[in-house]
Amino acid sequence: MFQHHHKFIKQLYVRKSNEYSENKIYPYAKESDFAEGVVERVRNLIRINNSNHSWNELSNDDFFKISGLYRTDLSSGLQGFTSSAILLFGKPEVINSVIPHYKIDALVRIDNIDRYDDRENIRCNLIESYDKLMSFVEKHLLDRFYLQETQRISLRNKIFREVIANMLIHREYTNA
Repeated sequence: MFQHHHKFIKQLYVRKSNEYSENKIYPYAKESDFAEGVVERVRNLIRINNSNHSWNELSNDDFFKISGLYRTDLSSGLQGFTSSAILLFGKPEVINSVIPHYKIDALVRIDNIDRYDDRENIRCNLIESYDKLMSFVEKHLLDRFYLQETQRISLRNKIFREVIANMLIHREYTNA
C-alpha cells in the first residue's frame, strides 16, 4: 500500500513541478555517450527538411545549446547534457544508467489475443527507436493502395509517423 501512495505522490510532484524532467542536467554526460552517427543523422534531416534553417550552420556544441539539449541551470550553476539529449542520442548503456526502467515494448495481437503474435523489445535511443517501431508497423500492417491526385502515398506510413513520433516525444520517461 505504501508503494502505491509513493508512486501517486511522485506523479503528483512531477505534474506540479516547475521543471520538466527532460531538462534534468547530467554534468558528466559527454558527446561520446551518444550512439555513433545519430547526431549527424538528425542534423542531416534538419538540412533536408529546411535547407535555410538557422541550425544548419552551427557547430555541434552550438546546436546542442540552442536546441536546449545542453543547458546551464542558473540556480545551481550545473552545466551539461539534459535527459532529453541522452534519450534522443544516447547509447543503450548510457540511457540505462540514467533511466534504468527505460524500454519500449511493441506488441501485435492478431491470432493470439491472450498473449501476442510478435514482440519487439526496444532499448535504444529515441531516434533509433522510431526506426524500429516504423519497421514493426510496416511488418504487421498492410499498406493499402491510395492515390492522392496522381501520386501514390502510404497512408500507413503517414499516420504512424505521427503516432510514433508523438508517442515517443510526449511520454514521461521518469515514470516506469
